[in-house]
Amino acid sequence: MDALRFLAALAVVAFHLTGINPGWEGRAPAETDTLGRWAAYGAMGVPLFFVISGFVVLMTAWGRDVPHFVASRIGRLFPAYWVAVGIAAVFAFVLWPAGSVSEGVAPTKGDALVNLTMLQGAFGVRDLDGAFWTLWTEARFYVLVAVLVVVGITRRRVLAFAALWPLAGAMAQQAGQPLVATVLIADYSPTSPAACCCTCSTGAATTC
Repeated sequence: MDALRFLAALAVVAFHLTGINPGWEGRAPAETDTLGRWAAYGAMGVPLFFVISGFVVLMTAWGRDVPHFVASRIGRLFPAYWVAVGIAAVFAFVLWPAGSVSEGVAPTKGDALVNLTMLQGAFGVRDLDGAFWTLWTEARFYVLVAVLVVVGITRRRVLAFAALWPLAGAMAQQAGQPLVATVLIADYSPTSPAACCCTCSTGAATTC
């Protein structure tokens, strides 16, 4: 699992350096074109991360109650994330303010404080670093898993959830229900259910 995460991260870095948002502020040098054609597939590293999360998060939630599940997520994520926000803030406000300007808008210190919650996406606050955009998607997935914990995680319920979740998200989008589609993470809901099913097949479920 860690090896897959490393490969996904490496693919995303290659994609950014040779195609999108290169660190040199402009089009990637022509010398990278050959690599860039292959590195373009690195964009799939993000969905791969979500698939891995679907597997790992469900495994951590199995057999736990909501407080223990929430505590495990907070302890796992926030310490490293706060360090990342701190580093991003130093670059945004001290070392390289111009590099944090997006569409003519610079981040504020208030934005940085909201970023500490991981919920900036919910409040329409810009990410202090572009890479933080995935956190709002992850946070919503944690909420859905917490609801599943409350209901009670069993193999049959997980399989039903995995089958119905993408369908419900797609229906919400088609029905013009943005709030429901947002809660159900309609854009990425097809990725994590596959991992949920893998979790069931590996024997994580002890009861049905």
